[in-house]
Amino acid sequence: MVIKKNLLKQWLMPVIKLSLAGGLIYWLIQSGRFDLKALNKINSPLVWGSGCLLFLIMVLINSRRWQVLLRFENVSVSFLETVRLSLVGIFFNFFMPGGVGGDVVKAGYLMRDQKQKKWFIGWSILVDRIFGMMALLLYSGITGILFHDELSPLLQASFFTLSVGILTGFAVLLALLILSPKKRIDQLLRSHPLLEKVLHPLFFFFQKPRQMLVPFLLSLCSQGILIGMGGFLIFFLDVNIPVWVLLLVFPFGFLATILPISPAGVGVGQMAFYYLFEKVSGNGEFGVLVITFFQAVQFLVGLLGGLVFVLYKKKEV
Repeated sequence: MVIKKNLLKQWLMPVIKLSLAGGLIYWLIQSGRFDLKALNKINSPLVWGSGCLLFLIMVLINSRRWQVLLRFENVSVSFLETVRLSLVGIFFNFFMPGGVGGDVVKAGYLMRDQKQKKWFIGWSILVDRIFGMMALLLYSGITGILFHDELSPLLQASFFTLSVGILTGFAVLLALLILSPKKRIDQLLRSHPLLEKVLHPLFFFFQKPRQMLVPFLLSLCSQGILIGMGGFLIFFLDVNIPVWVLLLVFPFGFLATILPISPAGVGVGQMAFYYLFEKVSGNGEFGVLVITFFQAVQFLVGLLGGLVFVLYKKKEV
């Protein structure tokens, strides 16, 4: 019975999730909401080359951010090594459900060499992702305040409220980081072996709030480039969509791709971006196009990660 349950978990659930993702893509195509021929509009090598270059710059910035976070507990990793691990993670994103599945792989490589700090390394991956998403949400929150009058009357109140909530949450989190009684929290986490083993490594990131400024600034740069990729498509295709729309909706679209349903969020991302862009700008087709372009660029860069993965295996042998 146990064997049958394991087989069911290993094979049936992935099939269901992939079928759901495929069904979403099929529905978008059949309903005319996503025309595959639209990708022919992006037929310029300059656009694809620029997209890959921008994505690689993002990888470099994010790798540096992760390296800074690892140094909170003196995990010594070179910048080149974090870049290599990040590329391997991008490669595996297309073989594991969710847009962050590859993080498990890159963390596993590092844990193998730093077994005594595996909990800290695991938390560093989570904190790294949180920084990236917080930067996107901050862009969205500020944009929602500044441009809520540009939205349709049906969306103004909801986006303004959401933006105020985002900025308030950001301010509260910042206050907690600065004002929390760190010595007492440290003593509490050290009072029990399990807490010290599992949660105390996470506390390393909150002991020195000033040091968290650098990785957050790197996140703002990285996510600014991500939004810039969408702006580049708007300019190239001459689409009548204000750039502030990208700042407003990108965070929520990319949140959907994190859901562990399909590799790299394919299908789920298309559905989320269509809905958001259709509601805000009335151009859901462009939303599907921009996330598909991003995933295609991610796949091309991921091929480089596959090469790095092969070299890793050869090195081990």
